[in-house]
Amino acid sequence: MVSARSLTKDCGSLRAVDGLDLEIAPGEFFAFLGPNAAGKTTTIKMLAGRLRPTSGTVVIGGFDLHREPEKAKAQLADVPDFPFSTTSSLPRILCASSATFTRWSAPVRG
Repeated sequence: MVSARSLTKDCGSLRAVDGLDLEIAPGEFFAFLGPNAAGKTTTIKMLAGRLRPTSGTVVIGGFDLHREPEKAKAQLADVPDFPFSTTSSLPRILCASSATFTRWSAPVRG
């Protein structure tokens, strides 16, 4: 279960998320829909623990994200919109892994 209570995020004078209450049951499919600058990405980043809320709480699988971040984050999978920076070695690692996988999977495909 994912739960948010009074989740708020201020970015300077802009309130990006304003007192959001949310319950997502285990196995439930959930999507955020809305216009640009509505707070969708900000909310997802807070739920995933990649952005600290100004106020409010997030509980994932029974673990408070602020008090037990490792246990809470272990309960979900998150694919960030920008998974690496240009200074990171991750792109090279991903390319190497992709090449290794391609060599491994090519014989399987025939």
